Amino acid sequence: KQTLRQVIPFSGFMGVNRIASSLASRMDVLLLIQITGSYEAGIYGAANRLAIGVPLILGSFATVLAPRFASISNKDELLIFLRRSMGISALITFGLIFGVLVAPFVIFLFGPAYSDSSAVLQLLFISFIPSAISVPAVNFVIYSLKKPQIITAVSFLQLPIIVLVNVLFIPKIGPFAPAVALGLANLLMMISVFFITWKELRNKI
Repeated sequence: KQTLRQVIPFSGFMGVNRIASSLASRMDVLLLIQITGSYEAGIYGAANRLAIGVPLILGSFATVLAPRFASISNKDELLIFLRRSMGISALITFGLIFGVLVAPFVIFLFGPAYSDSSAVLQLLFISFIPSAISVPAVNFVIYSLKKPQIITAVSFLQLPIIVLVNVLFIPKIGPFAPAVALGLANLLMMISVFFITWKELRNKI
């Protein structure tokens, strides 16, 4: 019973966070279809499918980091590991920047039907950069500080941002709006976790 009391709240927050993330990831296409139509949704959908590898890579990176952050109790060792994981985040970020540069050539290989997706794909790669940078800090907050409720709260704050940005900007910039909304949501998460990480390291390490 004591173990369940410790595990259930943690797992519960992680589960609610997953629900919020799933909702956020599906709103863009639904709003595009409702506001502009299937053509713009198809442009964004094609770019989004080509960028699908990015969240998979970031998720795998987070999965590798999680056990290590959960097991390190020594503060000096934790700080060293955090710095090293940030270095890997920097490499992934450079990979995304490279993706921005080569995106037009990748789209070109699929033929002229996908040409309108090129700029959207580039913007999607840019929108993932804050998420790539913040992966170590997110894992630090969840597994080292054991505060998944913070990540869950930020995830729910992301939902109105995504909806509002899409509703306001889809009529103006079409399929670019979901990428902008995603970038702002990821930026909010990055700022939040880095502030918490900086505050914790300043006070206790």
